[in-house]
Amino acid sequence: LDGVLCHNGEFEQQEYRPVYTRNFTDFDRQVEACYTDGDSAIKRLVPSTLEACVVRVCDMIAYLGKDRQDARIAKLLDRQSHFKTEMIGTENAAIINNLTVDIIENSYGKPYLKMDSEFFEAFKRGKKENYEYIYNNEKLSKVYDEKIFPMIEEIYEKMLKDVKEHNTDSTIYRHHINYIKKITQYYSHHINYEEIDPNEIVVDYIASMTDDYFIDLYNYLYPNNKYDVYYVGYFR
Repeated sequence: LDGVLCHNGEFEQQEYRPVYTRNFTDFDRQVEACYTDGDSAIKRLVPSTLEACVVRVCDMIAYLGKDRQDARIAKLLDRQSHFKTEMIGTENAAIINNLTVDIIENSYGKPYLKMDSEFFEAFKRGKKENYEYIYNNEKLSKVYDEKIFPMIEEIYEKMLKDVKEHNTDSTIYRHHINYIKKITQYYSHHINYEEIDPNEIVVDYIASMTDDYFIDLYNYLYPNNKYDVYYVGYFR
């Protein structure tokens, strides 16, 4: 749970030292603060377990190279893009391998995670480059503003209506609610998933989607829609 919570608001650090003081009451209070206070609460999060530290740094390592790979597939970047991160690598596999090995070598036997100073500087530079070349790319922002966000809103409203009307033929039942109800029946103190706030159910469903599923779901729900979002599938 702590790893899931502290995965939010990740920022690069040379050392990740857990603070072993949080109990479940503190945890619940911090979860609530993330909803009510937003970014200010998220930026104050400190992992309270080594496992949560691992989750925090692994997420950044994972998307550092993968987002570059995806950006090339989407033709936002070409192979000649000049990333200045040769030490950790410029391709996804190299970045994952080099940073993981460095962290293990510098953290083994210690009660915290640590990177070598040179690797850490390269890591920071790599993340900065991603913002420069990918996340702040105007072409990407245009797609999100004009297509993706409106698509999310339409799916959200449609799924919310289906949950409130108990439309069991809807994909949110067939692909999500029925599965959750099936696996939670084995817990002695389980709650009826359909009795929680319908908005939370829809958020759970959307959060579980891959990019490909999201686009396919939208096209399934709205076959004659005006949003043309093309993606390269796994088997094309």
